[in-house]
Amino acid sequence: MSVGLIPAGRRAGILSEVKEKGFASVEELSDKFDVSVITIRRDLDILETEGEIERTHGGAIYSHQIKTESSYIEKNMQNHEVKAAIGSAASKLVEHGETVFVNSGSTTYQIIKHLFNIPKIRIITNNITAVQNIDAPLDCELIFVGGLYRFNSGCTVGNFAYSLIEKLNVSKTFIGADGISLKNGITSPVEEEAAITRKMIEHTLGDVIVAADSSKVGLVSTFYTASLEKIDYLVTDSNFDETYRPDFVKSGIKIIKAEK
Repeated sequence: MSVGLIPAGRRAGILSEVKEKGFASVEELSDKFDVSVITIRRDLDILETEGEIERTHGGAIYSHQIKTESSYIEKNMQNHEVKAAIGSAASKLVEHGETVFVNSGSTTYQIIKHLFNIPKIRIITNNITAVQNIDAPLDCELIFVGGLYRFNSGCTVGNFAYSLIEKLNVSKTFIGADGISLKNGITSPVEEEAAITRKMIEHTLGDVIVAADSSKVGLVSTFYTASLEKIDYLVTDSNFDETYRPDFVKSGIKIIKAEK
């Protein structure tokens, strides 16, 4: 038990505790630092204002910032089996004959692969590189969103892509995410890709589904894509930390945990 710490020292200790564990409850922090729950909540509010942590239902999580963009090739090599399972689980949210948006990313590549198992599916995507080696059934339709091609992520962005998306309305949208934050929402390291995803969400009549492995939860990148209130489902893996669930549910998000 830590006794007699000045506020700055106590907050440094709280931050260290949250960093080490990933999540710490108000009650356990109150016991550890021998101060009231009200004091701990005040300290957590200050740490959140400083961008060090994010408040959650009953405690706090450590907030990690993504500072650089990984290439599509790098992303595609990471957690391949997990992403395949997520893609399969996400595709089960779609019915025969639907029209859907799918944005850029290595996890959304797996979604596209599994969506082609659905009869008469129509997929509209800017994820150009992802679909180069996919054999689509004859009764399915694939529409590319044209525009400026980004070699690092293998997708299209810009005004040409915007102009097509604005003419369409789809039943569902699937988006990958580099960061999923309770406070900052869905974020991306690339402003142009975030803008395209926002436009897809705007033209979605039904559910918006985020597909991302559990390591993305708690991460924050530079550019805002969407608030959690815009999201209907999070499809993730079995390592999803259940301490997040109450806050996601409060935002109206249903959690689906894919099994490998």
